[in-house]
Amino acid sequence: MGKIRIVACPPGQAPEDVREAWVGLEIPLSTKQPPAGAVFRGAVDKAPIKDIEGYAVSRDVAVRMLRKKNPKAAKWWRKNARWLIKNLLIFPKNVCQLV
Repeated sequence: MGKIRIVACPPGQAPEDVREAWVGLEIPLSTKQPPAGAVFRGAVDKAPIKDIEGYAVSRDVAVRMLRKKNPKAAKWWRKNARWLIKNLLIFPKNVCQLV
């Protein structure tokens, strides 16, 4: 199992300061992967997101790590994104580096 380092602000529906808080974190890749054909949804309106290529991480692990860096941003995720599919967050490849 590897890790990703977030190197740029991820796109999405979370407020910009919440998304920006991910930058610099190294997060382990999830051993779980989304099922083939999974539909990913926006964090706020739950609208389908198409054609995302990214890395899956455990939402709970990622938010715990974020809490150490930015408790306010972590609180936003705990409050607003409990419903995410398979308990995963997907970070697009273009904002990450494998480490």
